[in-house]
Amino acid sequence: EEITVVEEEREEEEEREEERITIREIEERVEEREEEEITVVEEEREEEEEITIVEEEREEEEEREEERITIREIEERVEEREEEEITVVEEEREEEEEREEERITIREIEERVEEREEEEITVVE
Repeated sequence: EEITVVEEEREEEEEREEERITIREIEERVEEREEEEITVVEEEREEEEEITIVEEEREEEEEREEERITIREIEERVEEREEEEITVVEEEREEEEEREEERITIREIEERVEEREEEEITVVE
């Protein structure tokens, strides 16, 4: 009987040891799964951060493109104004030339009139 009792106790101890080993294995697997989940969550977070970074970069590029477009539009308006100013200056120059030609013509006419008057005076004398 003592042998049986000792054997039973030994068997029970072996069973408990097996259960402890099984529990440790289960705990290790659970821990591994938790670590894997943590890794997956971290990877997902990193992917989200990368996506966010890419979106921010895209938005920044869009803003820069809008700024380039605005700069082009401003440059075009400035160029148009400069062309208009050049046109106005050319028109003013042409008008001044026309006035000068008219003054010259008036002087020539006045000179001819003077010459005729002198001729008439000479003829009258």
